[in-house]
Amino acid sequence: MPFNKSYTSLAMAIALPALLAGCGGSSNAPVAQAPHYTFTELIPPNGNHYVDAVGINAGGQVLVNTRPTFTSNQHQAYIYANGAFTDLNPIDPQHNTTGLYINDAGKVVYLADSGNTAQLSIYSGGTGASLPADPLGGGSVPFAFANDGSLIVHKSTNFAKYSGGSWTTVTTPSGFTTFQPLGFAPDSSIIASTDQGIVVGGGTTFTHYGQIPAGTIELNDTAFVNAHGQIAGNAGSDISQNITPWFGVATSGLRELPAMPNTPASTATVTHTIAVTGISGNGSVVGLGLTPGASQYGIILWINGEPFNVTPEANLPALHNQVIVGGISDNGTISAWYVDSIGQEHAFIMTPTP
Repeated sequence: MPFNKSYTSLAMAIALPALLAGCGGSSNAPVAQAPHYTFTELIPPNGNHYVDAVGINAGGQVLVNTRPTFTSNQHQAYIYANGAFTDLNPIDPQHNTTGLYINDAGKVVYLADSGNTAQLSIYSGGTGASLPADPLGGGSVPFAFANDGSLIVHKSTNFAKYSGGSWTTVTTPSGFTTFQPLGFAPDSSIIASTDQGIVVGGGTTFTHYGQIPAGTIELNDTAFVNAHGQIAGNAGSDISQNITPWFGVATSGLRELPAMPNTPASTATVTHTIAVTGISGNGSVVGLGLTPGASQYGIILWINGEPFNVTPEANLPALHNQVIVGGISDNGTISAWYVDSIGQEHAFIMTPTP
């Protein structure tokens, strides 16, 4: 699932009552167990030593960005799937390419950088096309990409949506006082924070999920919905502050996801901040653990609402500095990258084993 990411459906591996029970419901829920994984490092054909897996879609296609050195502006984006890399640079040979989001159709939003300007573009079916200027006047930030190819950008507190070849400003629908987009659902409807809480929908039809349990929705916060209507997100996007991760379904409202008291290896007295980065088809939520000094270092997976540190499953080198989580596919494959002891970045995926 992209960042905001989207998803296709798989059969529920965990029954809904059990899922809710893990978040504070019935005590008859089965005891959650963390899966085991196969670790695969994603080594691009260009041999670059700075490789980031920035997103993954429902089917497991991974968006990978590479560069030869930490400060290089020679960016080259790939789509990785089933052991093969598709290079986006030949699609747009006059530009460096930096991937931003990938949707379930394998389309990619990317920046095409000529060295003087960076043009927002979309890759689809082997070709790349630049987008017209958005109505916000430049300097806008893309943050959500839908399965139908729609894109949302924001500048300050203003939002614009690209769809069907043109831009429109995002206005507050009738019945709401405030309306802040947080991402897209699998059917390309909008997830938003409103005066009535978190909603998913469009036009005049919205599903209400209720108020977030704690914290405040901020401008750069995101949320993720799977095909079964399970939703997860963040409140408080500034990593220098505590971030409240939350989860829920429309019939039962939203609740805070618990942090681990000792994640992944420190004293239990340390207060950890957690940020959600995706939700799988069966409702497992993935996120990254943050130290009080705001340095990412761990992969957290919530199953039935219970947090697990799955970082050891990645079998990373003993001397690594941090781990950044890109997202999770419908079958639970996690995309991420780590920084090694000399500062180089390594993309990888963790595929659940049977």
